[in-house]
Amino acid sequence: ELIEAVHWEIKGHLPFPIETAQIDFYILSEFVEDNVKKLDLIVAACPKHLIDRTLSIAEKSGLRTTHLDVAPFALWNSLLTWDRYDIEEGVVLIDLGAEKTGIHLFKAGNLQFSREITPAGNDITRAIMEGIGLEGDTNALYERAERIKKEVGIPSETHSEKTGEILRPFDKHRAQDESVNLSKISFLIRPVLERMAAEISRSLDYYKSQFYIERIDRVLLTGGGANLKNIT
Repeated sequence: ELIEAVHWEIKGHLPFPIETAQIDFYILSEFVEDNVKKLDLIVAACPKHLIDRTLSIAEKSGLRTTHLDVAPFALWNSLLTWDRYDIEEGVVLIDLGAEKTGIHLFKAGNLQFSREITPAGNDITRAIMEGIGLEGDTNALYERAERIKKEVGIPSETHSEKTGEILRPFDKHRAQDESVNLSKISFLIRPVLERMAAEISRSLDYYKSQFYIERIDRVLLTGGGANLKNIT
């Protein structure tokens, strides 16, 4: 009965047909409301073709798959190996990926809120592309913007204004890698970072109001974007 109820309840929340989805759930707790016993669940759903693709990649790589998890729990399991962490803390994991930014909130070891937003890492790269854009190969322009992003990161206002530093060519043999002013890079990516910060702030405010949480103890950055200089 619970399996059928979960399928019925989640049907209206999926962006894809429920018939194409693999669905699983976990019981977080039981409680009584108006003399009726209820269950607090967390439900995960994924299109079956994406699962099949992932398993196929693992198999062709010579790996034997024993478990397939969703990103928040995979990150959480990694976090549990970190001995400086108190499991009773309220923790936000901000997973900075290329196509999306994940916001996952845990309290006392339970996932209470999860959301994926944009912008993400590729949006920063595209913003740099628009500012340094030259006619020519789009792929080459993208690669150059990626190199600038990884080399420079997020220039601080004081750093770029006081020193007027110039980003020197990454490869002296590439004519397109002419020097780029750090203040210009900061100007290009600022709107992307402001949108990202606003979405993260909005998500945390929603979480605190929904769960009556006054304090979040720790915010941890994960994903490739966490390596971006000055992102913290």
